Amino acid sequence: MRAISRYSARMTPGTLLILMSSYLKGDLLEGTEIQEFEKDFAMYQELPYAISTSYGRMAFYYILKAMDIPEGSEIIFPALTFWVVPAMAKAAGLKPVFIDIKPDTYNMDPAKIEEAITDKTRVIVPTHVYGHPCEMDEIMEIADRHDLIVIEDCAHAMGSTYKGRKVGTFGKAAFTSFQSLKSINCFGGSMAMTSDPNIASKVREQSYGQPLPQKFPLLKKIFMDYVETKLLGPKAFFFSGFPILYAYSFTGDYNRVTIKTWEKFRPLYPTPKGYCKKFTNIQAKFGIRGLEMLDHYNDLVRSNAHEYDNALNDIPSIMLPRIIPGTVSNYYQYCVRVSDAYTLSQRAIRKGIDLCNLHIDICPTLELFSEEYSHCPNAESMKNTLQLPAYSDLKERDLRWIIKEVKQLSRDLPPLDKSRYTTG
Repeated sequence: MRAISRYSARMTPGTLLILMSSYLKGDLLEGTEIQEFEKDFAMYQELPYAISTSYGRMAFYYILKAMDIPEGSEIIFPALTFWVVPAMAKAAGLKPVFIDIKPDTYNMDPAKIEEAITDKTRVIVPTHVYGHPCEMDEIMEIADRHDLIVIEDCAHAMGSTYKGRKVGTFGKAAFTSFQSLKSINCFGGSMAMTSDPNIASKVREQSYGQPLPQKFPLLKKIFMDYVETKLLGPKAFFFSGFPILYAYSFTGDYNRVTIKTWEKFRPLYPTPKGYCKKFTNIQAKFGIRGLEMLDHYNDLVRSNAHEYDNALNDIPSIMLPRIIPGTVSNYYQYCVRVSDAYTLSQRAIRKGIDLCNLHIDICPTLELFSEEYSHCPNAESMKNTLQLPAYSDLKERDLRWIIKEVKQLSRDLPPLDKSRYTTG
């Protein structure tokens, strides 16, 4: 009577008590915790400035506006990233340019950056996909040589490090996300980070200048997100989402069911009104607790990832992710290449194990970016990957069950030509 969801949310202990206490005290929307969280976050990142915002996408937008980048300038993104981020660049009057990824790290290929640079290029956005740090030495060297700005997308990667230094501290600025499934769960919101006082001041002016959300819609959103995350537990998921996914597995790719719940691909100019809100005090309270527990939770996920590494390394049909030397990933998602990802995911859901195909987007293939299309074969090959559950509250017996079933269900899959995807 158990089924394992692809996702799980990190819940602050006593979430509902904190929520009700804040409501009764009257500091749900405004209070001292916002500045406290910003200060704690900046100290964690070892940066002088951290500014709270309503969304990661808005943090990125505010950063771009703070830098006064000329309209029509080009900004380089990896082809594999969340579509909203390059869409926000377009909303800021900039042109996204997509480059291919490395097929074994899933991150921006530094060798492709120089090919994409023109006299209009102003910004590079390394995205630390699935929590794996990008090759920041190479990226920063190219950026410095061409006098380009680096803005790091750390939505997946809080707590990950590159050569002993936290991601988000290499570029001119960075941003992360506190959406429910992220490493720090504030039920929404984000943080912009920078060491530049001028950028920090301009980002703060934009973010703090937004209106506060209304109290009861905020309460409703947090409560509904809380309920939804509770439904992701093995027993609850068996009776909630799993029966639907199980049924769909007999009519086609069951992963398409989840696509219907995703945010609709659309232009983001003018900026939707729902984005233009201020980060709230109750979210900061959750953030303070979440930041205190971040390293502990990340260690649990890394332990699960290492169990997968040891157990699945010799399976001919599966290729494990490569973490570049000198880095530590938080394994926001444990992503593997599979010779037949469709078959393995279909078989797994019928055993009660939900494996995710893609958690983010292959942007050049989206109609939204048809004007910016570029052929990125490594990114397009990500259709043959799966994310295995590795989240911090995964029980040891469930981890063993997943490993056992994946081994069994992949036994007769064709071998994968791993040399094709290995960059070394």
